[in-house]
Amino acid sequence: MAQNFDVSVLVQQMAALQATIENMRTVHQRQVQNLEEQIRQVQHVEVIPGNQRVTIEPRITNENQSLTLAISEKNPNAKLMRWKNIIEDFGAKLVYKPGHLNVVADALSRQQINSSTISTVHSAASSPTNTIDTVRQPLNAYATQVELIPNKDINDTITYTVFTNKIRHQIRFYEWGKSD
Repeated sequence: MAQNFDVSVLVQQMAALQATIENMRTVHQRQVQNLEEQIRQVQHVEVIPGNQRVTIEPRITNENQSLTLAISEKNPNAKLMRWKNIIEDFGAKLVYKPGHLNVVADALSRQQINSSTISTVHSAASSPTNTIDTVRQPLNAYATQVELIPNKDINDTITYTVFTNKIRHQIRFYEWGKSD
């Protein structure tokens, strides 16, 4: 009976020691460990039939785009360099695949740049410029947005959905005492 009690106390002390060690680690050490765990997870292996042989091409897909930047020649971290060499030895490709939480942010950060031609006063020939499509009013962080517009004709309200979780209300109101 006493022997079982001693073992359980030892297990509790080991768990407390492990929790203390975990709390002592720095943020950088935790980030490096998270990157290593993501590297270890080979999520997709394609089998491509070739000329009388089968080629296995491993693809490491991850949701963290900074992982592809962390594994580079410029990063002096020895552990990440070792993982980079292992990935290169197996011929694997590191592919960024956005997760369900990153879809909107990824789409906004990858907005297509349109090329247009604009004639300037200084030259008759048109020069191509890169422009980014913009909206008339940018979205703010609130889910429900109210826009007040003074109107000289009538009062009305327009409600429309900008995104699935963003609703914009345009309230046009009559200005009393304004004459044209």
